[in-house]
Amino acid sequence: MTKKATNRRYKLHQRIKGKYRYESQKKTVYIPHDDDQADKDVNELKVKFHYNIQLEIT
Repeated sequence: MTKKATNRRYKLHQRIKGKYRYESQKKTVYIPHDDDQADKDVNELKVKFHYNIQLEIT
C-alpha cells in the first residue's frame, strides 16, 4: 500500500471513529442495524480498501 493510500485510510478511520466502532487489523466496521448505512466514508473503506461491514444489534 502506498503512503498516500495509508494516509487516506488513516483519515477515514479518524472520521468514523466518533460514529462507529471499527477494528483496523481485521478490516471491519461495526454499524448499528438501525443506522443509515449509506455513509460515504464507510463506503470508501469498503470499496477502496476492502473492509467488511458488520451490522450489530445494540
